[in-house]
Amino acid sequence: MKSDDAAAVAKLKADRDTNRANRRAYFDGTRRRFWENVYDDRKPGGAYELLTRAGAAIAKRGNAAILSVYGKPQGLDIDHVVGLTEDPTKMLSVDNLQLSPARENRQTLEAIARNDPFYDPQKWLQTQAATCPMPTPGNLSMPVQF
Repeated sequence: MKSDDAAAVAKLKADRDTNRANRRAYFDGTRRRFWENVYDDRKPGGAYELLTRAGAAIAKRGNAAILSVYGKPQGLDIDHVVGLTEDPTKMLSVDNLQLSPARENRQTLEAIARNDPFYDPQKWLQTQAATCPMPTPGNLSMPVQF
């Protein structure tokens, strides 16, 4: 590799890392402002009431809601439905944001979806077809499997 090529690659990697850090810092600030707005939204039927009626607690302005799950506190976080690497233009799109437990993230949820046949009905049907073939008119004497 030529030294000019190596320098260009190094610059691209540095720019990528800088852009990633800038996006993260921007989103972190947006996340904090989201929780500030939730905390301030005290009108009936507002976000604060909906979360607290569901059992969440918000200790102070700007903090994420904490939900007790089986007696253990679980922080809620804002996560992207479509990841930033897939489409960075959707970083702040309301349709691309979801609340999820802070310990989970989109990658974890996607891994669960990829591996859980009950999460995807089409995958469930494929799993059933592979493990429990349906009898066909030419194979009505097939034994039933339980």
